[in-house]
Amino acid sequence: MSLVRRVRKALEKRTQAQASTKRLPLAARVAAVKAAASAPGAGTGGGAGGNGAAAEDALDDVVLVATGKAIARAVEVGGFFTRERDLLVLVRTRTLQAVDDVVAGDEDGDGEDQVRVRNVSCVEVGIRWAS
Repeated sequence: MSLVRRVRKALEKRTQAQASTKRLPLAARVAAVKAAASAPGAGTGGGAGGNGAAAEDALDDVVLVATGKAIARAVEVGGFFTRERDLLVLVRTRTLQAVDDVVAGDEDGDGEDQVRVRNVSCVEVGIRWAS
């Protein structure tokens, strides 16, 4: 499956880039600096806890977002990765709002265009390293 291959590639890329804070948001950089200052002998997984650890964990996820028919495929991929002991899989559901432009198809052209907002069910599958 190409989706499994892409997830593996993204996970490997994240482990290689973990040592650098170059592309991290400002809040994550500040948390990394505080973690390094509070535990100079420890790495980035040191004793900072609290918000810094949560921000760091959220950045380690590879997230698959699926709606409609793709929900089954995303859950399948998440199930595939649950068999591997060194990976953690988190599944969340949410509702998105989609905006549809409805164009009237009259021959006269005097129909009005409408904008419609609808709710769409969505599944997020987050995959990260367990350690």
